[in-house]
Amino acid sequence: MKKKKKLIDQIKKEEKILKEKEKSLVSQKNILQEDEYLKLVENLKIEINEFNISNQNKSKKINVENDQVTKSFLNEINKILKQFAETNNIDIILSSNQMLIGKSKLDVTQELMKMVNEKINKFEIKK
Repeated sequence: MKKKKKLIDQIKKEEKILKEKEKSLVSQKNILQEDEYLKLVENLKIEINEFNISNQNKSKKINVENDQVTKSFLNEINKILKQFAETNNIDIILSSNQMLIGKSKLDVTQELMKMVNEKINKFEIKK
């Protein structure tokens, strides 16, 4: 999330610079010769296009990294759930939103949360 926020801040700064360039160019329209103005407009369009492509690539990279972190985290949780189920002779573990009604003594959420907190202090992203 820190990377995403940093990217958003960077994009905003670059957008502001591009908008200022555009404003400056528009204000010079009557001063510059037409061919020179058109050349500058074309250069600005190219710069904006490169900016958009670069930001799309950076955003995709961050999304892939986030997906990898999530997948790795879920793999670690699944290992813990499997171990818990085997240790406690449990055939099935349901999330609370999948269960309509049940005995409260069957709710092992707190035990599982404790195990997850103890076992997952830091995990490596498996690519």
